[in-house]
Amino acid sequence: MIELNTLFDAYINANILLVLALCLWFAVKYAMSRFRWNTAFETQLRLLNGAFLAILACPVAIGIYVILHKIGIMPERFSLNFADAVVAQYLQGNLNMKPSEFEAALGLRKTISAEFLSLNSTFSKIIAALVAAGAITLTIRTTQSLRRLRKIIKTSYPWRSTRRVNIRLSDRIHVPFSTRGLTKRYIIIPSAMLAQNADFKMALAHEFDHLRQSDIEWEIGLEAIKPLFFWNPAFQIWKRNVEHLRELACDQRVLNRKGYDPRAYGACLLRVCDNALKNDTSRSIAMPQVGLVSQERKGLGLMRQDFLKHRVMSMLSAQTPASSGQKIRWVMLPLAALIVFAGISIQKPGDWSHDRLMLSTIVNLERMDTINGLGVR
Repeated sequence: MIELNTLFDAYINANILLVLALCLWFAVKYAMSRFRWNTAFETQLRLLNGAFLAILACPVAIGIYVILHKIGIMPERFSLNFADAVVAQYLQGNLNMKPSEFEAALGLRKTISAEFLSLNSTFSKIIAALVAAGAITLTIRTTQSLRRLRKIIKTSYPWRSTRRVNIRLSDRIHVPFSTRGLTKRYIIIPSAMLAQNADFKMALAHEFDHLRQSDIEWEIGLEAIKPLFFWNPAFQIWKRNVEHLRELACDQRVLNRKGYDPRAYGACLLRVCDNALKNDTSRSIAMPQVGLVSQERKGLGLMRQDFLKHRVMSMLSAQTPASSGQKIRWVMLPLAALIVFAGISIQKPGDWSHDRLMLSTIVNLERMDTINGLGVR
């Protein structure tokens, strides 16, 4: 049976890895802008999703790394662990610290984890209560949203249906969106949009593209783990980047494939957003779904306008996305390798490695010297 401290360490490592992976992603994004890939939104989205898959693959890579050490294929002194590398540098004299202070700094995370799991202090109890309350609240909200979403689908009217996609009309919503059940995918369009034939076609093309690219599955996955990582700013930034790149990439594909006029497409987005603002959308917002325009809110219930402006300006600038082709592999492979390396390096090190025994001996000698000094006095 897995111990509680093992699960807690794995949870902390996942949060640390998410922060490191996000930093790597921003570095890659900056490099792409230098190579004029800043408008290659689909490539950026694929890289970001690939980086997330690399995070999910880390437990497997860590397991393989541990097995290779145990069966002797990998030398015992060969370690990718960051803490082991720091200990090695200390033993070589590259770090100027007292042995006892260095050992205390090295074991700080273990000390904090033990304090938090024991819940002996008031501070640890408050933090645990806040995290638990936040996770429970988000889980309840997601459950309520799923019920609301199911009700919207149930009360909508069937319009067209294929083997896997069901297109329905609803009087309860003002923003077209796509979602899915266990076996069926849905596109829900506001009934009022039937009177606007051009907007109706563009909305359908947009939502079909989301379904074609499996965007709704990614949205469901991120929403499912949100209660676990809601307090981590890196997760919030990661999810926001996925949402933004998803819409920008979808806009590019629809415009390139369907040949719509960018001005007409942008005007459609503005009309849908304006209609949503004029109406009470509190009952129509449901998750998990992928809408034609973002329904995120900030302050006083107002919908965010900065990203919508960015979408429209990106379309009107008429910039042709850079052709990445097979080049994405030359970016994805190093990015995934660095993420896996980071996942291995932040694991808890072994307590009785050769370097650790040497450090423990040095610390004991320091303590004996201190005791002898006190005896002389």
